[in-house]
Amino acid sequence: MWTGNNITRPFRVAGAAALSPFIDKGLRRIQKYFNFPNFVYAFALVVSAVAAPCLTVAGLLILSRWGK
Repeated sequence: MWTGNNITRPFRVAGAAALSPFIDKGLRRIQKYFNFPNFVYAFALVVSAVAAPCLTVAGLLILSRWGK
């Protein structure tokens, strides 16, 4: 597992560097659309919009196992 993680590290870093301009542009659009005072609010909105369904699914999976 350690070897696999370290072998893929350059690809993950390169992918993050390649996608960062597009992510930045998208967050700027969200900031402008919702008229947020700064960039952090747009980031928090995106993080919460992604985290909410993930945590909901995880919670439902945990609760579905408790009933058995």
